Amino acid sequence: MSDPARPPGEPREAGGSVWEGLDGLGATLIEASPLPTLAIDTDHVVRVANPAAVRLFGRSSSDLLGTSVTGLFRPDDAEATLAGIMRAVDEQLGHLEFEVLVAGERTIPVGMSFAALIHEGRRIGTVAVGRDISQRRASEHEARQLSASFRALAESSDVGMYRFSFHPELRIDHVNPAFAEALGYSQEELAADASPLEANIAPEDAQRFIASRRSATARWPLEFDWTRPDGTQLVFSVTEVPLRGPEGELQAVLGIARDVTAERRVRDALTESLDMEREVADRLRRVDDLRRLFLQAVSHELRTPLTVVAGFAATLRDHVEALGADQIVELSARLHVQAAKMQALLDDLLDIERISRGVTSLELEPLDVAEIVRAAVRDEGGPTVRFTGTAATAQVDRGKVERIVANLLSNAFRHAGDEAVVHIEVATVGGRVRLSVDDDGPGIAEVLRDSVFEAFEQGTAASGSASPGTGIGLTLVREFTRLHHGTVAIEESALGGARFVVEFPAVGQAGG
Repeated sequence: MSDPARPPGEPREAGGSVWEGLDGLGATLIEASPLPTLAIDTDHVVRVANPAAVRLFGRSSSDLLGTSVTGLFRPDDAEATLAGIMRAVDEQLGHLEFEVLVAGERTIPVGMSFAALIHEGRRIGTVAVGRDISQRRASEHEARQLSASFRALAESSDVGMYRFSFHPELRIDHVNPAFAEALGYSQEELAADASPLEANIAPEDAQRFIASRRSATARWPLEFDWTRPDGTQLVFSVTEVPLRGPEGELQAVLGIARDVTAERRVRDALTESLDMEREVADRLRRVDDLRRLFLQAVSHELRTPLTVVAGFAATLRDHVEALGADQIVELSARLHVQAAKMQALLDDLLDIERISRGVTSLELEPLDVAEIVRAAVRDEGGPTVRFTGTAATAQVDRGKVERIVANLLSNAFRHAGDEAVVHIEVATVGGRVRLSVDDDGPGIAEVLRDSVFEAFEQGTAASGSASPGTGIGLTLVREFTRLHHGTVAIEESALGGARFVVEFPAVGQAGG
């Protein structure tokens, strides 16, 4: 076995022929090994040192061979190191780490494995194989410093930090004071029992965390709601970094958590404010639409009676002397009818305005609703309107009930035609006075039965065109009924069209 550090002819080892037994294949393997290898006899003298050992200890072969192994250690702990080596060999501990002298000046850490060297059944020494672990020690030191720095940073940070492991259940490795305080549990409590972190998170939030930890493309941060032991509600925003094993399995996570409760409240307030702004904008648009519809409806409804009134008035003015008494009476009667229509329209508009301000009042008295309806049908109806009913007393305002009947009749003729068959009935049912109006018109689709009571909402007339009118008749029906603590609903009529059902509390009933 050649030794590049040994001049030709210089012996490789010191000692007798026993060590010459290392010649051959064993000696070749030792000398070719990249790991520093020594053979030491029972007197602790170095008998073999391969080239890697020469390089490690920074000495020539002549300086190593034949010298006590204690010369490789620092003088102050040489004996203790040797005792440790012998104990390792005797107890077959195998591996030790210690400091050795390099070139007799500086020390480096080495890791060595030791085994007894047996020859012909007896122990003749020890073989040691080692390596320089300076780099590993430096890496470990750097890792310790980094860990200490991270821990110091985490301990002093006002931002929550943590490390969780999964083996496979959740285990709390570290929670910094800021996060522990925010959670409402001490670090010791969480380290001993991780269940609060699972029990206090909503199941859907827990599932989001599980899915994000498993995903390679997870989008952090995630927000979750948290209830402290004292009942305080908080919102946390968390960003995690997964730590995975060699096969990609999740082993642990590092996380940063912020209390974003105040931010959530601001966000919610902004969202609520935006919703309110949208609602106000929608209302303004609705008001604008109502204003336009109002002007259209009023101009349409007023134009006809005004035209008639103007025509009759002009006739009386220009031809009064030529007209007979009967003609003047007839023209006056027609003027009165048109003026009444205009008065009714103005009354409707004024009532809508009063209702919007909440200043509408009722003059209630116990009255027979059937008698009021019978009289209204006689005045407002025609040959195709049929009334049936029995006495039914309720606390009502006569004028408002008359207006309800008139508007329901007007609505029936507008949508079912001038020849519409209309059936009106009054009865007492279950402690309530029920007024029902049926027609044989096209009816009202179920999806439209709420909207028809809104102001200026109009359906289709019997002619198929847009229905004439102000679009407030049914609105007044609903509002007048509410003022009486009653209800109004739309059903399908047995006549084939729509059925309006108005109910008032009977006398002696709650709300009557």
